[in-house]
Amino acid sequence: MLSEQGLVWLRRLLVERFGVDIHLTSNDGKYILYLPDCGKRIIIDYIQNEFYDLNSKLSCYLWDADKENFEGYTDNVIPAPGNRVISYPLINIENETLTINYDILGLAYWMLNRIEEIGSEELDAHQRFPATSSHAYKFGYLERPIVDEWLGILQQAIKKICPNLEFRKNEFLIQVSHDVDVPSEFGFSSWKKVIKGMIRNGVSLQLSKMIKVPVTKLLTKKNLLISDPCNTFSWLMDASDDIRVNSSFYFMAGKTNDNYDSDYKLDCKPIESLMLQIHRRGHYIGIHPSYETFNDFPAFLSEYQKLREVCDRLGITQVEWGGRMHYLRWSHPQTLRAFEDSGINYDSTLGYADLPGFRCGTCFEYTAFDPINHKIMKLRLRPLIVMECTILRTLGVSEEAKVKMLYLKNQCRKVSGTFSILWHNSQFDTHDHKRLYLDVIEYDK
Repeated sequence: MLSEQGLVWLRRLLVERFGVDIHLTSNDGKYILYLPDCGKRIIIDYIQNEFYDLNSKLSCYLWDADKENFEGYTDNVIPAPGNRVISYPLINIENETLTINYDILGLAYWMLNRIEEIGSEELDAHQRFPATSSHAYKFGYLERPIVDEWLGILQQAIKKICPNLEFRKNEFLIQVSHDVDVPSEFGFSSWKKVIKGMIRNGVSLQLSKMIKVPVTKLLTKKNLLISDPCNTFSWLMDASDDIRVNSSFYFMAGKTNDNYDSDYKLDCKPIESLMLQIHRRGHYIGIHPSYETFNDFPAFLSEYQKLREVCDRLGITQVEWGGRMHYLRWSHPQTLRAFEDSGINYDSTLGYADLPGFRCGTCFEYTAFDPINHKIMKLRLRPLIVMECTILRTLGVSEEAKVKMLYLKNQCRKVSGTFSILWHNSQFDTHDHKRLYLDVIEYDK
């Protein structure tokens, strides 16, 4: 069952999303929402306990909003996870009370707090909960922000009994971020890797590239080389400036795995110079905790403290600090607690590595909640919708890739949410990569 703190968290979610005063209680297996500004109430008449219990097996039904004179945001037929068969009418108005026969709040709690991931053994080779194991993938709604869609239906229902109530007007936004895994092609590589790079280019008869490998290593002393193919930072900031958004660059501050972590040191001259450049241009710096830290709090904390120490020494100050886990590794809620206990303001990890879409069922930022300790957190969660390599791995730099990214972007636009995209600085091998990136982030696309 839902705890008292869980109830408080749900009320906060509604007030934040709608911008109106809502009192929320639960009684006799029902939710009661009271709207003091108009004196009306809404009853969600059946709390589905499976939304709050770990290891619950859920089915999924469909509800046609159009049949009851409601409007779906991405489609009129909306998935309804749960084990209660959808019946019509789903929403009834009688006298001063509106009754909803589907646990919208339970769905929000279950999706946003990633209940299905807790204790799951369906993990990939990197110990991540994959999209293909998710309820959303299995029932075909991974590419829909269904929490936002159902909250939109709830807002329409409130409007039917309180037509003069003014709701918050949310605006479609774009968030652009970049994980700095490889700031230089060979500038920070070991000589062993440099020699391997030279041999690889020599075998393929790319002699100019073969010579460039050790030159990059030797000349990356104070700044990244302009000619370095991974040094796309100025170009990325220019692109963000053109659409009036601030990019976030997440840097690694430690190494816990030789095979998967980066080779650069955060406090070396070229990286410090880069971070200063980013800060002076008004963009943001954050932490990219290394491979093993998703389950190792001391290492996680040490790396975040290292980032803050370097930034303090360089005079880099920010109102808030955030980050994203390397390889999107996430153990729920342990990794959540690491962010919270470190004092970090927000996390932007929660997207899937194997497929794009809405891991949390939303494209809105929201307050984190620990569903094991039943604790409201200070941490804010910014769901990740698209990671470029997830799509490019299967579709390449193609029209199909562009269509997929723009489709997900438009799904966010339909609910007036935020399209959050991760594109690594080192993933711009050709002009076509850059063209695709610009096409996707432009506001009018």
